[in-house]
Amino acid sequence: MDLIYADEKKKDIGIFDAYTLDLSYGQDENDFELKIDRTSHCCREGYYIYIDGEEYGGIVTAIKVNTSADEITYSGPTWQGCLEKKVLIPEVGQDYLIVQGDANKILGDLIERLDLSDLFAAETVD
Repeated sequence: MDLIYADEKKKDIGIFDAYTLDLSYGQDENDFELKIDRTSHCCREGYYIYIDGEEYGGIVTAIKVNTSADEITYSGPTWQGCLEKKVLIPEVGQDYLIVQGDANKILGDLIERLDLSDLFAAETVD
């Protein structure tokens, strides 16, 4: 599987040749750590890493250099980590947020409501 990196505008730049990727999921995690050779340093904070067509990826929010190991470590939240920070709030005066209708339309509306449409998209077909 190709691990792709893209700039902060989500424009694909390239594919990592050699890397170690650790994705952590769970109640206290939802982040990634990507290690590459220091000579291959290519990302900045705000860049995206992802595997096309899979749920694996995230946003680079930290970069560490380990000169003794001659490696760069990129880390940040996975897509699940981005979702984890969001809360769905009912309309004013309502105790619950209730949705009904086509599941894809509802997912699209929720993605928009959470201001995540720059990261996620719902299928548009009923």
